[in-house]
Amino acid sequence: MKDTIAQRLLHSIMAGKDISQSEVPSTSADNIDFLTYDDDNSNVFYSEDVGPMWTDNIIELSSSNTSTNDSQVSNVLPFEGRQTEDPMLDLVKGELKHRIRSRRHASGQGDIVVDFAAEAKEEMLTGEEEERRKLRREKNRVAAQKCRGKKRERADNLEGTVARLENKQSRISAEIAKLQNEKEHLEDLISVHQSVCPKMKKHGDS
Repeated sequence: MKDTIAQRLLHSIMAGKDISQSEVPSTSADNIDFLTYDDDNSNVFYSEDVGPMWTDNIIELSSSNTSTNDSQVSNVLPFEGRQTEDPMLDLVKGELKHRIRSRRHASGQGDIVVDFAAEAKEEMLTGEEEERRKLRREKNRVAAQKCRGKKRERADNLEGTVARLENKQSRISAEIAKLQNEKEHLEDLISVHQSVCPKMKKHGDS
């Protein structure tokens, strides 16, 4: 399906047809960039994956275009944007970019330069602003130190509480074991006394 759509788009470009009038079947299963042509929005080409591809009153692809032969297509620069898994789609995008660049050069315009990695300009601060910034940083540093100190203090308190509770549990466990031993010892004494005491024998027989 991808190959068919890409081949039809490439054939339309090579034949000089208007892509905006080409019937391209849409499908939700294919992750293919769908190019739209909007006359009311400065003739902007869009891609669902990467947003606006090229702007600034970009050319119309019409039948008045000079047909592109195989050698011209082979000399087209590869698409420099987001690459797809389909080389035919990349070729179509590269051809569109080549045509747009040619039209802009023919009209005396330069290449569209988009600098996504433009660095922010250094903010020039006055002496008073610089002093306020230093004071703010110092306050932030002091506040951070206090916060870390409170966290350490709380952690130490929790560790001390855990240690005290563990010691208390150990003492209680030892007391329980001691009482259990005393109980068993008393039960043994009662058993021996019952065997030798006549009254307890009589009480036991009744």
